[in-house]
Amino acid sequence: MIAAIHQPDFMPWLGLFTKISKADVFVILDHTENQPGNTSFWCRRVKMLVNKQETWFSIPLIKPEGIISQPIREMKINTADKKLFDKKIKSIRESYSKAPYFADIFPLIDNYFNDTSEYMITRNMKFIETVANGIGITCKYIYSSELGCEKKSSGLMLEIIRKVNADTYLCGDGADDYMKPELFEQAKINLIYNNFVHPQYKQFNTENFIKGLSVVDTLMNLGYEGTRELIMKRN
Repeated sequence: MIAAIHQPDFMPWLGLFTKISKADVFVILDHTENQPGNTSFWCRRVKMLVNKQETWFSIPLIKPEGIISQPIREMKINTADKKLFDKKIKSIRESYSKAPYFADIFPLIDNYFNDTSEYMITRNMKFIETVANGIGITCKYIYSSELGCEKKSSGLMLEIIRKVNADTYLCGDGADDYMKPELFEQAKINLIYNNFVHPQYKQFNTENFIKGLSVVDTLMNLGYEGTRELIMKRN
């Protein structure tokens, strides 16, 4: 059984959905800590094509007083400024209103920003699972906070793999900095890499292809079926 592990990113890029499509079980890393004010935190930011330009698109998180970092599962979205959310919705609407699949995909945006949950992970995972289901990806989701994990770095990854009874760990492309392959070899756990190479597709609002954007861009241009075909070609 193949297991993949990842944080619940905000409207993530195509690479994450390719990773989910290769896994039998997808473990959401929600018990580890990060800083709500961290501007490079992928659970609160992603790139989109806004006004025909590659633009960082982020959501505001509440920064608890006296706390620098907190578990991902406890992070809350700051919804105090309703106008800010309306502005974000408007920005995506104006940027993609003429996209081939705008009518099918825009409800994803509306639903995210109008969700009643204050927790970031709830909104992010609803988005991820809705997109995965629309693409036709079937996968079991497990939250790391339910597993009683104690270790860190490579040790944590190995601990999670053992707890979900997987024999293969599908590792992300950027994990070389903290991975220790010898630990998996000693534990007789297969280690494979996602090796995602971003495919090009026709983006309606730019002449030169821009990679690394939110899956929203892929879906707006190709729809669910076209995005599925693109992912299946990578597997």
